[in-house]
Amino acid sequence: MMGSGTGGVGEMAQLLSTDNIFYGLVRTTQLVDPNTPPQVRFVFVSFVGEGIGVMRRAKISTLRGTIAAEFGQFHAELLNVSTKEEVTEDAITEQLGSLYGGAVRVPLPNADGSSTMRIGQKTVTVSQRSETRKVSVMGAKQAVSMPPELPATLADVRSNASSTDWCLCGFEGAALRLIGSGSGGVSELASHLSQDNLFYGFVRTTEAIDSTVAVKFIFLSFIGENVPMMKKAKTSTLKGTITEAFEPFHGELLNASTLDEVTVSSLASVLKKNDGQTGNAQASGAQAQRAGQQAGASPKKVTVSKAFGGADAAAMGKEEVEVASGEVRRAVAAVRSDAEPCCWCLLGYSDDKDPKLVLVASGDGAAEEMAPHLTQAAFLYALVRVKQAIDASVTVKFALISWMGEEVAPMRKARLSSLRGQAATALSPYHTELLNVASATEVTHAAIMKQLEA
Repeated sequence: MMGSGTGGVGEMAQLLSTDNIFYGLVRTTQLVDPNTPPQVRFVFVSFVGEGIGVMRRAKISTLRGTIAAEFGQFHAELLNVSTKEEVTEDAITEQLGSLYGGAVRVPLPNADGSSTMRIGQKTVTVSQRSETRKVSVMGAKQAVSMPPELPATLADVRSNASSTDWCLCGFEGAALRLIGSGSGGVSELASHLSQDNLFYGFVRTTEAIDSTVAVKFIFLSFIGENVPMMKKAKTSTLKGTITEAFEPFHGELLNASTLDEVTVSSLASVLKKNDGQTGNAQASGAQAQRAGQQAGASPKKVTVSKAFGGADAAAMGKEEVEVASGEVRRAVAAVRSDAEPCCWCLLGYSDDKDPKLVLVASGDGAAEEMAPHLTQAAFLYALVRVKQAIDASVTVKFALISWMGEEVAPMRKARLSSLRGQAATALSPYHTELLNVASATEVTHAAIMKQLEA
């Protein structure tokens, strides 16, 4: 904790330095409609000092989701600013004005028609705006013009029949346009990045588990270092809408700003952090069985750092938290055990302030047996055991299924999405994944086998 005070964003900015990364919350008020009282607004500030090394910046950027969640709800964000000059009253005024309309002020009219704006205990004069926009609700999706060809291009990247393995979009004015696509991987994508724009990309890659090569998809965002502060702040509010257009994906490379951060090794690191260590699934099953079933043994706790995407938070002083109870570990061990009839287990999250993985159900039938538990208000993960015939051999395979119900509250969905690494670690390793499905008709034995055979 660096400090707190009553002097507003100007006072907070004095604590910032270019050799560290900071996160702050500012309280202000905004008058949107002269006929209604001013409304309290909260602005989250993320500051990445210019002196931060590339690798540290990349690593800590993966923790943003968890850190932002600790600050609770906020109305707007100054995203990854890097100089004190960007952390100002004007920046907050512009950010809130672009989202909600009106001016950020307490309604104290002056003789010249202007009003005063309050941030902390400080007031400044602002011009009266002649029109107001409809107030948005907190967290509402912000509209952005998307490339009409993007859905078809994403489908091409996802297709096993296509050699296309990346696509890239960038801003042209206020609209997002398709920069290009190709088959040269993330290195080819990186050649189209520049320091004077913001980009969003989608990359198809692979990850080896046992003798199986699994297809994985990575979403990446790139913010050029020469992008003007106000453009950076304004477009940051659109990220949720843009991200949704690229979903589903297995991992995210968040807010890279140099070409050194957009590499094959960076993508591998994202997958490793998101899915946990991978290795021999059969060996893992034997170890899990011994941990969960050996008489008189004290099973080893499965832990991951409390961090966005399962990334390591130890560097930030975060304590490791237990994410898999004994009941969960025993259920996973039963699915992996050759001696048990159990073929699947389904995990959800508790309603605690710090959600924990809990066992929802398990069974010895096919994946379709889970259907009664796949409700639209649930956020779930499942591990399914199947057998695959390869030549004259029958091999056991494991599939991860992530279920994201369409009626999950937005704040809970955001919170639980940031904990994906915990579930993936508890259920790892696995050979394939049905990613973010929302219809029970998609959760079938046939769908899993199709993924394995792709």
